[in-house]
Amino acid sequence: MTQLSLDHEETSEEELLALIEAIQEKLAQDGRDAAYPGLSRSRNILKNKVRNGYANLIHHLSSDFRRLYDNRHQSDALIEMFEFACRLIKQRYNP
Repeated sequence: MTQLSLDHEETSEEELLALIEAIQEKLAQDGRDAAYPGLSRSRNILKNKVRNGYANLIHHLSSDFRRLYDNRHQSDALIEMFEFACRLIKQRYNP
């Protein structure tokens, strides 16, 4: 996975949005994207720049990460993508 820069807020938001959309696309390949509402919520917060929703990003992604494990839909690639997205959010929005 490529290292993303956290130097510029706008770039980080765009990169995080692209990462979340990539996770959704990977889940959609197997028809499983509807089972993960936290991804959609996170995407909407970032896409619409809802600043007061940024604090909830980690909760939404963590919930879906647990759901991914519970549903046994995980793969190494999905786990890596989720973990990277969570790290980005923690560094950027939940210091």
